[in-house]
Amino acid sequence: MNGDENITNEVKKKKTPGILIPILLVVLLIIVLEVIYYVVLSKPKTNDNKKEEETEEKIDYSPYLNTTKDITRNGKKTDIYKYSYLEYEAESYDIYSTDYSPKEYKSEKVGTVTCITNNCEFYSAYDKYAIFMEDNHYYLYDYNKDKLVVGPMGNIDVNNPYDNQFSAIFDGNQLYGLEYQEDNHLELYYLKENLYFKEFEKLFPNSSFGLMDNYLLKYGYVSTFTNDEKYGNIYDITHLKTSYTFENTDISFIEGDNAVYMIKYGDQDDNTGIGLQTIYDLNGNKLFDGQKFYDICYTKNNEFITYNGTKFTVYDSKFNKVRTSKDYTKILMIGDDFVVALEGTKLELINSKDELLTTFVTDYNEKRYYLHDALSGWYTDNGKNGIYIVLQDSKTTVAEVVKDNPDMQADDLEGYDLGYEYYYIPTTKETGRIATYIGGYAKPVLYLYPEKETKVTITFEHKDNLTTTYPKFNNNWSVLAYPNGNLIDNKGRQYYALYWEENSNHLTNFNEGFYVTKDNAINFLEEKLSIIGLNERESNEFIMYWLPILERNEKSLVYFELTEERDSYNKLLISPKPDSILRLAMHVKKVDKEVKIKPQTLTPFKRHGFTAIEWGGINY
Repeated sequence: MNGDENITNEVKKKKTPGILIPILLVVLLIIVLEVIYYVVLSKPKTNDNKKEEETEEKIDYSPYLNTTKDITRNGKKTDIYKYSYLEYEAESYDIYSTDYSPKEYKSEKVGTVTCITNNCEFYSAYDKYAIFMEDNHYYLYDYNKDKLVVGPMGNIDVNNPYDNQFSAIFDGNQLYGLEYQEDNHLELYYLKENLYFKEFEKLFPNSSFGLMDNYLLKYGYVSTFTNDEKYGNIYDITHLKTSYTFENTDISFIEGDNAVYMIKYGDQDDNTGIGLQTIYDLNGNKLFDGQKFYDICYTKNNEFITYNGTKFTVYDSKFNKVRTSKDYTKILMIGDDFVVALEGTKLELINSKDELLTTFVTDYNEKRYYLHDALSGWYTDNGKNGIYIVLQDSKTTVAEVVKDNPDMQADDLEGYDLGYEYYYIPTTKETGRIATYIGGYAKPVLYLYPEKETKVTITFEHKDNLTTTYPKFNNNWSVLAYPNGNLIDNKGRQYYALYWEENSNHLTNFNEGFYVTKDNAINFLEEKLSIIGLNERESNEFIMYWLPILERNEKSLVYFELTEERDSYNKLLISPKPDSILRLAMHVKKVDKEVKIKPQTLTPFKRHGFTAIEWGGINY
């Protein structure tokens, strides 16, 4: 046996080299093939390889969802700028953009964002964070550190990025995302570094939002109202709880020195218009005990001004009284560190220290003049930042307005009130006036669509605002309305809608809206009116009226004032009450260059039952 074993071992020793050679050849072949793959097949694309050049770059995004490791980014670099924006409201506020601001505004570069790919678009920016869209996802970057914070967030269609309004807030420890949805609820998200998940979906499913108070988000709060509108809530997003609940009386918010305050309105004197006002913080703590005054304003000097008849009073940021002015004949208006007052028949501009800045007119009387405080304030006009006071003046002529507004003709001014825009430029002490036209709500028309033939009565909360009406408005309209929209008055005359104009209006500061050019005006109107909910006939009539104005302007800012906001100014009273009502007023402001503006969220209107539709607008 030992001999046989020795023979076998010798045979094995001789065969071993024969087996190794093929194995080594196979390994060598694999290495060669890998080299060929990486050198030849994976080499950079050239102009001769157009098909490969058109292939979309695919990025593996999964590491962003389950790890804190930041993947190397070598895509497009984008600079973020911050500038103070003054043109469309009295107080300045910070805008973050990827563009340089206009020359007249102070601008500073605050950071840079390096995207993952070159296919990224800027969405919005906040004090520290910027949101970009890449490959149908949102990404949040810390532009101070050029660091990717969160991504990808959600699967939202980039072609319609504003259907769901996304924003981010940071309380110093935790980052939160907020997303408004079409069915009027808010989704709340926790955002952690390189991790994204929904924490609360449909957080407020039975509430409506005070969307006009979006600046509350800056401080980590939202205001909500129950669907029956009996109660309102201030919700503390940082601590995920309601901080204050109140009966739905009249309230508003005012932003002060790094804080937002809530004003609750009490009883008002019908003769003087002076009302009881109490100020609270957002946790419901009373800061300013109920006192009677017309209005309150936060100034550029970090103080509050109130006025009551013939005097104004200044308080510090903690509501301690600082000073009270002398007696004037009448206080007409307060603003950001300015007061408009009558001293006898002199209309004077005064600062909050009770110092005279300038006298606008020396023969003021209410039969000739009317102060439009909604049109007045601290803003920029013709490149000059200053205080502008708009006075309707019965002695202003069409010729004067045409002279001071070369783009207008006499025919354009038909139906408008006329007056002057008086101005004071603090930096240069320059004063002057410009003849101007003063418009109100133009061509509101009302369509009624009951489910069956119905006798309908229509009136307004403020009937004295109405000027031209058709049919003639005598305390109310009373018509027989049919499901197809036809209206019959008590004389048997048929109408397709009710028409009126108003002599004043609620103005917007264009904090949000749309920038529209003459060339895209038709597409813009067709798209937005469809989203809002006008039908084809209503849209056609709307466009036929407003398109000439948008095309004449060349460049415009547009804002849509909708039902809740319209009702707050002059409520429409219809009996029997419609099941669904849409009120729409389009605000149009001419601009001479492109303006960056936050897109307005438009919630689609749903018709059901007896439906009422109103449309009109204002041309600034």
